[in-house]
Amino acid sequence: PDPVMPDPNDGAFIVWDEARYRTLLAPLRVNRVFDSNAAFITDLGNGDFEIQAGVAVSSHYVQWDPGDDSSSRAVMTLNFDGPVLAFITDDASLALSNSTLGLAAVDYGAFADRGLEPDDIIDFQGTDAVLSWEASSPGDWARVVPAAAVPVPPSALSAAAALAALCWMKRR
Repeated sequence: PDPVMPDPNDGAFIVWDEARYRTLLAPLRVNRVFDSNAAFITDLGNGDFEIQAGVAVSSHYVQWDPGDDSSSRAVMTLNFDGPVLAFITDDASLALSNSTLGLAAVDYGAFADRGLEPDDIIDFQGTDAVLSWEASSPGDWARVVPAAAVPVPPSALSAAAALAALCWMKRR
């Protein structure tokens, strides 16, 4: 089922893959970054940033709802294929990024209050992100934007195998 709905999961922390190995064709508005001084990050002020066009990224949607109309804190470490560059954490930026990074088959809806609160913590640690989120209904929602881990093309694997075979034959 479409997992994007208010109060979706009664205490479960859900993360799913969205875009993989996508080169940004336009700047991407984000709200929290690993390094505001990175060469490809533009500080827009008021806590907003952009990742410049041309950067290769992936994206993953994260949601946590404590369930039963309660409020509680979750602490979680998430590990990704590439270094975590940014999080998209407010309603407007999440909506803007749906067409660029979201899945076509998912209805991301338009309900309010699904971003993070200012006191929610994201600790960037390379390919890990340590989260400490306190939420109540409808939960906490964010999009994680790591650098795209570039897959090894099959032709490179074939070339490596051929080179290994030649070296073995020469040694014989």
